[in-house]
Amino acid sequence: MLEDFIIRDHILESYNGSEANVQIPRGVTKIGDRAFSHCETMISVVIPDTVSSIGKGAFAYCTNLRSVKTPGSVKEIRSAAFLGCDKLRQVSLAGGLLCIQEMTFAECRCLTDCRIPGGVVKIEKNAFRNCISLSRLTIPHSVTEISENAFDGCGQIEFTAPPPPKDQISEEIKRQIDDLREEGFIIQLCRKKLQLSRYKGEKEQVTIPSIVTRIADKAFAWNTTVKRIIIPDTVTEIGKQAFDGCSALESVILSDRITVIPESAFSHCRSLTGIVLPDNVTEIESSAFEFCTELKNVTLSRSLIYIRYDAFKGCRQLRQIEIPTSVKRIDSGAFKSCTSLTNVSLPPGVQITRTHTSKQIISSSTMMEPPYEAEVQIPGSFADTPFGRRTGSE
Repeated sequence: MLEDFIIRDHILESYNGSEANVQIPRGVTKIGDRAFSHCETMISVVIPDTVSSIGKGAFAYCTNLRSVKTPGSVKEIRSAAFLGCDKLRQVSLAGGLLCIQEMTFAECRCLTDCRIPGGVVKIEKNAFRNCISLSRLTIPHSVTEISENAFDGCGQIEFTAPPPPKDQISEEIKRQIDDLREEGFIIQLCRKKLQLSRYKGEKEQVTIPSIVTRIADKAFAWNTTVKRIIIPDTVTEIGKQAFDGCSALESVILSDRITVIPESAFSHCRSLTGIVLPDNVTEIESSAFEFCTELKNVTLSRSLIYIRYDAFKGCRQLRQIEIPTSVKRIDSGAFKSCTSLTNVSLPPGVQITRTHTSKQIISSSTMMEPPYEAEVQIPGSFADTPFGRRTGSE
């Protein structure tokens, strides 16, 4: 009923009704901040084509809202607009939007399908956080920026895209993509790069196709059949958790053009026994090889600068490691719980800073000029290792 709506200057400020099926009056141009927030009786809502903006938290915690369809007139949906809509399953967004703002659909735990319209250029952080049922997401070619935490806490998402403009992919490449799909490679154009979005095959040895330049986040995550992977030099980037939990993976040959081993890239690869990092790698991000419990042989890049938190945490079979002279910092926990680690070759003049306690200098037997220095935190970097216990006792 009209009296349930508080409307001023064409702005719907609040709703005081208890209807299951709500139809917003025509003439409203903006749905105000938190206008329907915590409206637990609402199951569906009809948004008229006079509305151009949906405010912050406008439908937040409408826990029985099942589906949403926005008209083409809507040019802006502000942050957290549908936060915590537990039963929201389907979202249909019409063209006109430029951005999926921060936390727009966060905590929508029943959301299974969402099609982002053409024209959207950015998906902000936490936009789909903890959408644990989201299995399919259509992202248009107009999207040029996806914040790194946009899909935190989501499950296995199949990212799809509409057919690209004809001038972006040749017919020959299209045929290759179709053929490779039969082998389990899901390859898509993303930000003008051909990306391996997901591998669904069952081969034990996999060579990444040479047309691929990027391996997406979680592309192989929790695969249980692949034992050996070859990544050609056409690949310049690996996404977070790309090979997380590949329990059968024993060996990897990396592209020489990779510069960063990203967060959790190979974590929980419990059959991985060795890794050689190409000399272009400058950074190993947090948890990159965490709990690779059979990892024994590690060759670090001669250009390596930074080893981040928990990078090799829990690699219980790792007995020795040679830290290159290029390294400038090793974060706390980098080699934590490497219980067999007894031989650590540090660059001359390495400074080891014991967290919360005194500083200690450990030098190699031969001092070189100029001295190379790196910051290492203990406990942390080598905590719970024989090396850490030995150096930490002085």
